[in-house]
Amino acid sequence: MRAYVITIMDNDDSKMVADRCIRHSSWYNVNINHWHATTPKDNLEELYSKEGLSMDGLNEVYSRTANCAAAFFSHYSLWKKCVEDNVTYAIFEHDAVLNNKIPTQHFDYVMNIGQPSYGKFNTPPTLGVNQLTSKRYMPGAHAYMVKPEGAKRLIAQAK
Repeated sequence: MRAYVITIMDNDDSKMVADRCIRHSSWYNVNINHWHATTPKDNLEELYSKEGLSMDGLNEVYSRTANCAAAFFSHYSLWKKCVEDNVTYAIFEHDAVLNNKIPTQHFDYVMNIGQPSYGKFNTPPTLGVNQLTSKRYMPGAHAYMVKPEGAKRLIAQAK
């Protein structure tokens, strides 16, 4: 398994909280590395065009389209790398904090390992691998694990 924390490298706050994520991971013998985040400063239209992606679905009333597009592309680039490396990835957003061991049980594609820090959510009926229960969709991508086949499916869905 490889682990990455998406980090906005030219943002001191992002680096600070990502470094905290990395420090906490050492308590659980997990080696998390920085992943350079895509930001609105990057040429998002060109990046999306090269990948055959559209930003249309990212334009909503509660978000800034460029920020959403950049954040999504950061995850997307990790999915591509996961497929290329053919290894399971643990992916963390910069403000995630590891407060327990990463689950080792079997899963098929994608497994949410984060706990929502706000809003309403349902607790799974049992520990371990379950259907999505916290919401009817994966509530953000704060912390999750993805296998290469899951990454392929996420990429296909994105396109």
